[in-house]
Amino acid sequence: MAPQSLVIGHLGMRRIRDIEITAQGVKSYFIDWEEGFFTGNCCQGIELIETEQGLTFTLDVPGTLRVACTSLEILQHPDRKEIVQPWFSSTDFSAYAVLQRLPTPEDWMNHFHEQGWDVVWRYYHSDEQALDRVPNDYTGWFLQLRSRLDENPQGLFFKHCQLEGEKFSLSLYNDAPAIQRLWVEAGKYVANFPKVSVWCGNTIMNQTEWLAHLAQFDT
Repeated sequence: MAPQSLVIGHLGMRRIRDIEITAQGVKSYFIDWEEGFFTGNCCQGIELIETEQGLTFTLDVPGTLRVACTSLEILQHPDRKEIVQPWFSSTDFSAYAVLQRLPTPEDWMNHFHEQGWDVVWRYYHSDEQALDRVPNDYTGWFLQLRSRLDENPQGLFFKHCQLEGEKFSLSLYNDAPAIQRLWVEAGKYVANFPKVSVWCGNTIMNQTEWLAHLAQFDT
């Protein structure tokens, strides 16, 4: 079971189904040692294949474990509950707010320019694109530092940006350490949107909590 969404500062719980499986009459087995075996790994499920020769099943441990056997003995223990520690992504976040209109490409550029960042709009591997060429729905577009246009084909990626009625939603992604400050600055920009909430990692934060989280990148 996937961990529930968390509110920062509070610990969530998840339920673990505890099942003991004993393979009888093992004929062969295989494990992907590249991904390995880790005690305490939570398996997402078992895939069972019946054959004329018996049974074959696979588990993620987290590498793939495949066993061929004649039968299985299954013993179910009581479910366990455990604390899920909050974690934060440093590459992507999603924001939700109440807005009258979708922020325009010009709004984004103006904000970054006011903060001293010389950014431009682009699509994948393109040169700088003039504002009048950037669509109102800029999902799939990038903001990149002008100085990095020739160094990297991407930038700060707008995975999703939408306004339905007054319900605004946005997902941003960046995996380039050289422009992580753009990711942080974008986070600060959306923090000022009305009734904003931000999902990052397995946490959900209000404006104050989100800004406090972003502050660590300023040190």
